[in-house]
Amino acid sequence: MLENPIDDINGVGSKSTEEFHKMKINTHKDLLEHFPIRYEYYPEPVPAKDFFPAKTAAIRLVLKTMPLPARTGNGHYIRLRFEQHTLMLIWFHNPYINRLLSLNHEYIFRGTISMNADGTYIMSSPAFYTPEQYIVCQGNYEPVYRQTKNLRTGRIQKAIHEIRDEIPFLEDLTPEGFRRQFSLMPYAKAVETLHFPSSEKLIQDARRSICMMELYGYLYQVHQMKKKDQTVFRIGAVQQVSLPFSLTKDQQDTWEQIQADFRTGYQMRRLVQGD
Repeated sequence: MLENPIDDINGVGSKSTEEFHKMKINTHKDLLEHFPIRYEYYPEPVPAKDFFPAKTAAIRLVLKTMPLPARTGNGHYIRLRFEQHTLMLIWFHNPYINRLLSLNHEYIFRGTISMNADGTYIMSSPAFYTPEQYIVCQGNYEPVYRQTKNLRTGRIQKAIHEIRDEIPFLEDLTPEGFRRQFSLMPYAKAVETLHFPSSEKLIQDARRSICMMELYGYLYQVHQMKKKDQTVFRIGAVQQVSLPFSLTKDQQDTWEQIQADFRTGYQMRRLVQGD
């Protein structure tokens, strides 16, 4: 299952397959190991008068005035004045914002709240939802993936949902003792958590677990190379594979010094500098 091609996932057509291949996602396993780069959080909304600066905030507001055009620039804003603070909701390059909102309707506005130099609080380009729409995603962490112009996060999420039941078959290459020593999640559980998180703490634990497992894998490979006396790389092979030029005498001398360091069996401390 895990090695099945990406195009046999329900809903992945030929165009999507091309986009997945651009990101070097060719199999089910590749897709499951395509981890989110960040998360969108949907906090519990508070009344607009009770807002507070936050990386991600949600305020509840009955709209009493429509967005006004800004005096300068291509933007619209709503100014909310409270006893102690002023909050501005600002949208840039959205000329149709007034067609999307209705007076005297309740909305949830979600975005980042920061403070201007003059003490005014700003929520820039907030997303907005009806209460019925927002309650569906409230409290959730929505993963955001590396994407292409023609393959957005939503389609990637849908494809991962289609093969979610394959996650338990992912192989865990780290010993149980290593995981226990560092309090790491099993690999499959960490992958499941990153794609389908329920809390920020679990996201952090899963990221830490996978980072430690990758580090273990790297160190294990280095150890195996040393055991097989394969630590020293042949410069000829490196040139053929990745160097589109011949080494100068100084470069060759430096490489030979590095090789000598590798043979000692001790950690090398060397800074190589060049153009």
